[in-house]
Parts: sequence; structure tokens; C-alpha cells
Amino acid sequence: MLRPLLLLSLLSCDPAPAPSSSTEVVAPAVAERADIPAWSDGPKGPRVSAVADLRDPSTGRMHVTMRYDDLDESMWSFRTLGVDPELKYENVRFSTPEGRGVGHDRNGRTLDLDGKPQATLVVEYDVIPGGDGRHGHQGIVQDEFALFDGRVFLVPDGAGGLRGARARFLAPEGWTAVSALREQDGWLYYDQYGPERVLTSLSGACIGVGPFVGEVKPLGRSEMRAYVFGGFDDGTRRELIDNSFALMSWFHGTLGFEPQFPLALIWSPKHDNGRVYGGSSANGTCMEQPKNNLRAWQLAAHRLGHSMNKYAPSGMKIRDQADSWFMEGWPSYIEMVATEGAGITPRSTRWNDLYRTYFETRRNKPEQDLPMAEEHHAPGSATEYLHYFKAPLIVKLLDDWIQRHHGKDLTTFMAAMWLKYGRYQQPFPLRQELEAWVGASLQDFWTVHVEPRGHVYPVWQEYLSPAMRKAATEPGAGTAGGRPFTGDYLYHLAQSGDFERYADIVAFIESEEPRRAQLAAAGISLLPPEIEPYRAGFPPEARYSLAQAEAAYPLPAAPPPVEGGALAWSEADADARVFQELLADEAAYEAAVNRSGVEKLLIQRKNPKQGEDEKENEDTWLKPPALVFSTKEEVRLQTSWVWTSGRARVRTLRGDQVTDDRTRTISPTWTRSWSLYDLTKLPQGAGVVTFEVSTETGPPVARSFWRRDP
Repeated sequence: MLRPLLLLSLLSCDPAPAPSSSTEVVAPAVAERADIPAWSDGPKGPRVSAVADLRDPSTGRMHVTMRYDDLDESMWSFRTLGVDPELKYENVRFSTPEGRGVGHDRNGRTLDLDGKPQATLVVEYDVIPGGDGRHGHQGIVQDEFALFDGRVFLVPDGAGGLRGARARFLAPEGWTAVSALREQDGWLYYDQYGPERVLTSLSGACIGVGPFVGEVKPLGRSEMRAYVFGGFDDGTRRELIDNSFALMSWFHGTLGFEPQFPLALIWSPKHDNGRVYGGSSANGTCMEQPKNNLRAWQLAAHRLGHSMNKYAPSGMKIRDQADSWFMEGWPSYIEMVATEGAGITPRSTRWNDLYRTYFETRRNKPEQDLPMAEEHHAPGSATEYLHYFKAPLIVKLLDDWIQRHHGKDLTTFMAAMWLKYGRYQQPFPLRQELEAWVGASLQDFWTVHVEPRGHVYPVWQEYLSPAMRKAATEPGAGTAGGRPFTGDYLYHLAQSGDFERYADIVAFIESEEPRRAQLAAAGISLLPPEIEPYRAGFPPEARYSLAQAEAAYPLPAAPPPVEGGALAWSEADADARVFQELLADEAAYEAAVNRSGVEKLLIQRKNPKQGEDEKENEDTWLKPPALVFSTKEEVRLQTSWVWTSGRARVRTLRGDQVTDDRTRTISPTWTRSWSLYDLTKLPQGAGVVTFEVSTETGPPVARSFWRRDP
């Protein structure tokens, strides 16, 4: 026997006064029968009533019956809102209210009806939510609960002309239907966005059906609702409800977000340890929450952020394509600011996680690291990285920048912008408004971070570990301008592919401190003052990224010269000794090269992705050529010739020890020749490896490279 339950009535466009304290929310009545009467007292124009039967949730599906009234002639074709495999629609049947079948042809997501268009139509079908999409499990129906959004409903072409939509649910005893929708007489009404946006409400609103319990509280002229799975223990339920209210209240109090319709967060358990995503829209979100998991809170905050800058009808439309990166960048940024601001976490360490992925992607998939201004051109493979990793880091840099250099912050800015551009009042010109807000041009920031591929450096204190603080004070391989640098930093620069000579690496390190001083003299500081003293302790990738950003930062014409960057070696350091040997050998190489017909000697590292049985091709050897290679890498020596002399002797040495000696016949038509070296042909262990090429017409040419443990 199904027990009828009630839900507090909520109005959408002109909300009734909210309760002054939290109130237990119970569910709307679940229907006893699946038949759908005509909605005779409904709004004028096309409207739909739906009944979803969940009485046997173990099947993983629900049976939906929908009655459409007052359809116009343009609505005689239907389509699915969801896509396979995220949602599957089966056993679709169209009929008149009297039960007479209406044929249809199905072509992908489109269902074209036969015969003459009619004003009233009934459609029945089974829907199976749950395919694993980009945001996780796309809805679910199973023994314990169900989560889904309005994509479970079939709609006609021209469904934007719907003027009314309502639904009710058949469910096992003890289950309730929870949402942000208005309830009346056992029906949930999709009218919270007003009569002109019924389809927007229908397609996006998330619904939870199951043993959910929750509370509501006032939120300005509307309400906020929090629902949790009843199977959680009392302490977990209380914590989830309290944190939900804290998060929604933070958005209201800090960002001024007042949607003027109910706002709901609905939490379920995980299913088979997989993420459940039951839908998101401007009025809330449904997703899994395994015992107060921080990442789930961050994702909920991300959805609330989108309610301000994207989701209809409460969000904004960013005007310029070059600023579209901010569409995902800001919610991915604010999710961490909001969870910390709401007290759900004392601090966010996720910045470090994003930063690690940023570097991993630049190393392993450099083609995905597009300039943020070109984010709208990104292929699908780069979308995840740009949206959820690089973009929030750039927003973090932007917020830090305008706070320290202009005394403004992004949260206050976005609160003002939502008042002006929210609810789609007009397109939002991000860059133009931000420069007006801070009272200065931000072209320099865009020049370094947004328009080119750019570089990211840490401006959050959580990045500083005790090891970094200690490393900033240790001598390492040497000092430049009083700042220490390590052998790892030397090796990273040599491996970057950005330098052709070891001497260029020294020059770059010697330029770092003078460049920082030039920027400081112009009132520019890329690092916050609490992080600045520890830059020398950064891992090599982070330090190099910071130095590259400082080198690229625009300065006034002819900035004053700054001295004091001279390099001093730590003679006790093994890497320092090796590097000095490389510098001396490089000077000798440059004095001897060309005189025997050799233009240059280069080393290429073997691509670790190349399989043992794969035929050699252009991808076998990494580009650009390397100054360093690891003790586990095979390499090849490339000799470029100005002229050839018939025969050449190629020797491999460590100091005076010869580990390989071979003679090559050089074709007179060659401009390049290659010599391959597996691990047995190279000196054992780390150190300097020298390749010497001699001909009959001139002195030997020798060039040294750094071989080091990876």
C-alpha cells in the first residue's frame, strides 16, 4: 500500500514568504494509478502531464506515461533529450487518449509521427538512466533510490512552446520524491522559471525518488532545500544538511546569488563505488555524497557557480569568444573558494592537484595545452584539461593579481556582474568590465597568461611544503644573485628543449634575479610576499615556469639595468662539477667545429613510447635534440655536414676512456648522418659523455652531453 505524503508548496516567480526556521520536508503524494486525466484547468497552450512508474526499481528502468494537450501542428515530431548510452529509451508507443495507436519512425534521437497532427497525444515508454558520461553515472534507478533529470522525458519539436508541465511518481512505500519544484495535490510542477521557460525547467531539474529526508530554510526571496538519503546514519545526515545550507548561504551572502526560485541539493550514496550524477540546473543538483566527501562538495559548488555564470535562466552569457575560457574557469575556481569559505574544509589543497595535472599534461600531451584565448577551438580531447585544470589556475592567478596590484577581488566583481548581467539581461563583456572594475588595463596579464600558451606558477600558500622552505636556504649546485639553484634545476633546463647550449642555461639563470628586481622596481610582483622568499625551493618545473612568466612580462621601454645575478658554483656539489666540465667542453667544441666539415653534433633521445618491434619512423626519436639524456635512454648522434670527406671516425668517450669506436663511410650527397647507441655502447652510469667525430681533412670535433639518472 502506498502512503500519501505531502511536500511544502513553493511558488516560482513570486515566492511565498519563506519559513523563519528549518522545516522537515516530506514528499509529495505518490500516485496509486498510472492513468493521466486531461489537464483541464492547466495553463492555456501546449502542456504535458507525466506519470513515472518506479514501483519495481530492481529492473533499473521506469515506465513513463505522458499526456500532451493542445499541441500545435509543429509538434508532430518528438525527440529524446538524452543520448545513448547515458539514457536509453525503449518500447516507445504513441496513441490517442482513446488508445488508438499512432505510428512513428525513429531516426536516432528523432521520432517522426504518422498521420495528421492531433491536439492530444499520449506517449508511453521505458527509460533506463545510467550510462557513464563525462560527469559520471548519468542518473540511476535501482533498489535503494533513483536519481535523474528531465532528460528522461520525451518532448515534441517546438517544445519551447510548452506552457505547462507537471509530473507525479509511482514508487515503493516509504519512498519520497524530492526536488526544487512546486508541489500541489500530488503533482510536481515545472514552472519555477515562469510560463515562458517550461522546457528549460523540465529538461534540467533534478529529481530524487527514494527514502530521502531533508529541510528547507529561507534564502532571500526564495528557499534553499537540502535532501539526503535516509539510509545514512544520523550524524552523517545532520552534517550533510548543515553543510548544504552553509554552501548555499555562502553563495547568497558572498556573491549575492538570489535566484528567486527554490534551490535544492540532493545527496545519494555512491552506486558500486561509481559517481552518480542525477542532473544539474539553475535550481540545484543531484549527485552522490559518500560520507561527506570533499570532492563532492566542490562539485556541488561548481554547479552553483554555473547557476551564476551559465545555467538558464539565472546565469550570464559571456559576450566574447576569447573570454569563453572563463565559463568553466570561474566555477572550477570558485568551487574551492566556496567550500573553504563555507567552512566545509579549513583550506583547499586541490590547487596542488590541479598544478600537478597541469605539468603532467604539458609534458605528456603538449598539444592539449592551448592558449586560454583559444579554448573555444579546443578539440574534445583537450576539453577536460582546459576546463577543469588549466582554466581555474589562470583564474587563481588573475584573482591574486588584481588583489595585490589593484586592491580588488573576483568574488566581489562577480557579485556585481551577476546583478548587472545575471538572468541574461545582456551579454557580459568580461575583459571590458574587469578593467573598468580595477580601473586599469589588464593587457599585460592577458599578454602573459591568456593570449599565449602561457605559464602557471603557484600563488597559493598550500603549495609550500617544509621541504621547499628548507631547499630555499640550502646551497645546492650554486647561487645566482644570492638565490641557490639545484642540479635538478640545471638538468630540467637542459632537458626542456628550450636551450641549445649549456652556456645559454647559465645566462638564463643569471638573468632570473635581475629580471625579478626590474619587475619589482616597476611595481610588479608575480608571487605573493609570503611565497616570494621560497622561490628557490620550488621544484624545477614550477621555478622555470615562474622564471619564464617573469621573462615574458612586459616592461616599459628601456627598463633600468639591474646587476647582481652572477653565478657562483658550489665546488663540493657533484652536479656543479659536471656542469662546469660541460661548459669547458662546449667552448672547445665551438672553437673546433666547422673546420673539418662538421656543422654541428646533436643528440636525439629515443621515444619511450616506441615499441621494440615497431619500424623506425619520424616519431622514433624525440624532438627537439637534447643536451641531456638519462642512464636508461637509447640515443642517436646526428652529425650535420658542411662538406664530407668520404670517411669519418666516430668515438664515444668518458674522459680518456673510449667505450665505442666506429668508422663511417659518408656519402658525398649527405648533409646529415646518424649513429645509433644502445645502452651497451655508452659509458656506464651518470656523468659526461663525449662524442668525437674526426675526418681526413681537419681536426677532431668533440661535443659533450650530460647523462644523468632519471
